[in-house]
Amino acid sequence: MNTRTLNTNTQKHKKTFFAAKVAAICGLSLVSITSMAQKGFDFGFLIGAGTTTLINKSDQAAGAELNFKQNISVPFGVTAGYTFNEHTGVEIDAMYSTLGQGYTGVGTATPDPKVFSTQLAGLAAANKIDITGNFNARVALQTVQIPVLFRYTGDRTNKIFFSSYIGPEFNMFNTAVFHINGYEAPPTNYSVQPQNMYNRMTVDGVIGAGAGFNLAPNCVLMTTFRLDYGFQDIENKNLMFSYNGGPSEKYYGTGRGVTNSGAAGVIVTLSYKLVPKAKEAPAKKK
Repeated sequence: MNTRTLNTNTQKHKKTFFAAKVAAICGLSLVSITSMAQKGFDFGFLIGAGTTTLINKSDQAAGAELNFKQNISVPFGVTAGYTFNEHTGVEIDAMYSTLGQGYTGVGTATPDPKVFSTQLAGLAAANKIDITGNFNARVALQTVQIPVLFRYTGDRTNKIFFSSYIGPEFNMFNTAVFHINGYEAPPTNYSVQPQNMYNRMTVDGVIGAGAGFNLAPNCVLMTTFRLDYGFQDIENKNLMFSYNGGPSEKYYGTGRGVTNSGAAGVIVTLSYKLVPKAKEAPAKKK
């Protein structure tokens, strides 16, 4: 083999190695840019609709004295999140919601002290609302909810992708509004205010699943079916009160069990993604 042939083969190997090196660099750059494109903050607005309930075993076992009626809530608020990659991220929301329960029942002169009909009868008497015979009532707890969520999704680069989240939620109750037979029934002449009747903060668990839609490179619409369950008693069982200057007594009867909050519904979120731009490669010196 002569020197000329050796030089030719050496040049071919150098060209092949250089081409492979360039291809590898381009491939790594593409993966890096794709990964970078998925990371970033997002923020937006949310609104929903669903049902809420207050779950208490004594109320559920009360029979005709107290029955449950559907209660509709329309939560709304703002959301912010951070996406780590095309599948995972975190999110925190701030929502205003009205938790509560609707009731129907039959008035009685001696309601069971373990059942919420006792509290409704007291509020009706204080506001001169007749609940002889059939009555209906509603409890609305005005609440600020702060869920802190871990997000897991399908590939967020797709036009449509699966979405889900799970995490704790902190409920901060502002006040309670009571209605009986269509009339507002505040605790008139009570020594306590509505907000004293409930614990000011409780912790819930939240889980949701749905679909995401990339409407534009920076705009995402999410629709999620969401379940919310309270782990703590929302009622302030230690509350003492007096009516019209009378003797002090417990507001909730002895033996009344834990009252948990629950909610189920659909949340729609419209978010704007702040996707960082990929860094441009420095220009080669001539």
